[in-house]
Amino acid sequence: MANSISVVAGITTELVRETQRRHLLSPTASAALGRLITGAALLAANLKGGERLSLQIAGDGQLANCCGHDAGHEGLRDNTHI
Repeated sequence: MANSISVVAGITTELVRETQRRHLLSPTASAALGRLITGAALLAANLKGGERLSLQIAGDGQLANCCGHDAGHEGLRDNTHI
């Protein structure tokens, strides 16, 4: 395993579209949260057993805070109308 490489890819268009619909996100908020949950999905692809993943972006700008959990199946934003 010392000289191995792992490649993970995914098409998350529908996942992001559904997140935008459920949370009534603006296009900008949708892009930010979509990137976060896509990253969570790609990172979670290598989880084993009961491991869980949570990503958070905390900022002081208009988008404020974003969270992505467990393979991108959940996403939450503070300000959805930016």
